[in-house]
Amino acid sequence: MTKYFFTGSMSLIEPEYSRESNHDICKAINLTLIFVLLLSSPAAFADDQEKAQKKALEQQAEEMIKEARALESSGQLLEARSRYAGSQAFWETKDATQAIKHIDEAIHNG
Repeated sequence: MTKYFFTGSMSLIEPEYSRESNHDICKAINLTLIFVLLLSSPAAFADDQEKAQKKALEQQAEEMIKEARALESSGQLLEARSRYAGSQAFWETKDATQAIKHIDEAIHNG
């Protein structure tokens, strides 16, 4: 039960909270913050892991595109096309798509 005190001007003033109730409120806030942090940590970890996997796939695709460009420059069009197509399995890029179209045209016109 809350007790109110009257001041000289007849207005009500709530009593100050005791140190114990302030301590309880702080504990509740701290526990809530810890709980929120624990819940959000796996999501952040999963996001970082997903980004790392995405980056690894992108790097594999880039390596295959480099190999394909070298093969294309040396005139090995079928092998180059195969490498470009393989890179698309890891990471789809405009460069690989355009290169495949270019090689297809060269093979059909050549």
